[in-house]
Parts: sequence; structure tokens; C-alpha cells
Amino acid sequence: MIARVRMGLSLAAGILLLSACDEINRFKQEKYECGWNPAGILEIELRSMKVNTKANLVTFEGDQTGKLVFSDDRELIIEAPELIIRIDREKALIKATKGTRYHEMRCKKIEFKM
Repeated sequence: MIARVRMGLSLAAGILLLSACDEINRFKQEKYECGWNPAGILEIELRSMKVNTKANLVTFEGDQTGKLVFSDDRELIIEAPELIIRIDREKALIKATKGTRYHEMRCKKIEFKM
């Protein structure tokens, strides 16, 4: 009887501790939705935060694929044809350089974790 109570309490404590861990994820995905802006970026989708993975961009000119060249907890840098995008992950602030033009915009950040 005492063994069952101990095992039940241990199991409950283990589940409680694991449910409090936010860093244990199978995968994480980030999406930035932007309204109309001069840079023409409508949406940026990242399925992985690792360097050299692809980023899907929806622009006024159609879908594009970029490459994630820098990633840390605060910033992401994506390079696409004729476009360099710097993302402040905490503020969802997008800084885009398209050719010789610089644009700054706030977007809506959507995170999906599993």
C-alpha cells in the first residue's frame, strides 16, 4: 500500500515537473504576418531556426525561398534574391533591405511549438 502511494506521488511530481518545462519541444515554427508595406513582404515562415535552412516568403511578387544565415534568441537574418531581412524576434520588428532601399515594419508573430 505504501509503495503504491509513493509511486503515485513520484509519478505526479514527475508529470508536474515535466509540464513546467517550456524548453522541451519536438519542433518549433515561427511565422511573421505583415500587412501592406513598401518592401512587399506579406508573410515569413520559418520551420526551423537552424542556420542554412530555408525560409518561405510570401511577397507581392509571389512566393520566394530565402536562406537563414544567422539565428539566435533575439535575431534572425534571412537572405533571399534581392532581399536581406533582419528580424527582431522579441519585438517582431522586420528590417528589410531590397536593393538600395531600406524598410522597417512591425509584423504579427505567431509561434507554434509541439
